[in-house]
Amino acid sequence: MNLKERLLEALTSVYTKTQDSKIAKFITLVTEQIDEIYVVKDKIKDSRNIETAFGETLDKIGEAVQQERGSLGDPTYRLLIKSKVARNRSTGDINTILTVMESMLDIRQEYILLEENPGNEPASVYIEIPLVAVGQYNITREHFITILNRITAAGVRPYTRLNGTFEFSDGSPEVDNNAGFGDLNNESTGGFFGSWHEPENPVELPDW
Repeated sequence: MNLKERLLEALTSVYTKTQDSKIAKFITLVTEQIDEIYVVKDKIKDSRNIETAFGETLDKIGEAVQQERGSLGDPTYRLLIKSKVARNRSTGDINTILTVMESMLDIRQEYILLEENPGNEPASVYIEIPLVAVGQYNITREHFITILNRITAAGVRPYTRLNGTFEFSDGSPEVDNNAGFGDLNNESTGGFFGSWHEPENPVELPDW
């Protein structure tokens, strides 16, 4: 029930409550103005939300946490702002790292694998996340490791692996006898699947 319908419903029975009545038309004039105010209010609210802010409004949010934009586009800049906030709040424990990664990369914790002291190496942590969660921001593996270093506790070494998948091309396949799928009976042939795609034009991370 919208505002107009609620106001009509609130009228006493002495009024005609049909949509084409005079009182309904008068209420429409009022509620249309109120609806416009609510629309503007919601837009202002969204503009201050780091998830939906863009352009100069996102710059203002970045200034508040002292994160420079440099030449970054909105998606990557948004990631850095969220990383900076996480860095300021992070205590470096496992639960905090999980929460930070979930919020920063917009993925559920069930897709994040986190292991303390992998291979019995003290003061280390292994983090495994979907490749697509990071690839969309056009940052390099080195940049991502830098971000992880700032989120984890001081002196803790982070290891990471980014998982993805593949599919065959619809076009004509390229043939290379020295790469691609290998022979199960001959391990010296074939290639390996990579775990990271480096962007053609990687961005620089200001103030990191």
